[in-house]
Amino acid sequence: MAAKEKQEEVLIINRRTGKALQCMGLDNGTVVAQAALTGEDAQLWLPVPVGKSVKLLNKATGKALDLMHGGTEAGTWAQTWEDVGGESQLWQWVKVTATYKKLLNVNAGKVLDIVDMR
Repeated sequence: MAAKEKQEEVLIINRRTGKALQCMGLDNGTVVAQAALTGEDAQLWLPVPVGKSVKLLNKATGKALDLMHGGTEAGTWAQTWEDVGGESQLWQWVKVTATYKKLLNVNAGKVLDIVDMR
């Protein structure tokens, strides 16, 4: 019997604040926020390759990182939602330096950011 391969888990850390992207609840439409780094399951994301993109599933909820209402405007809030296979749930890692990457939403063409850069 083959050994089951452990799926990669990632923490998404804001390099300015040092805080982690965290799922704040179990329901569809729950916003994500930055929180003090604890490494708990709500802060862990499982990247699932989809072509040249990745879907990020929260380890605690199994829900995908998504944009509210499939929004494409600057300021659209990020949330978690059940996997619906939509482009608002697809992301790409954009290399900035050897250790720093931005997270670009495929549908919106915009990177994940903090509200009012707080």
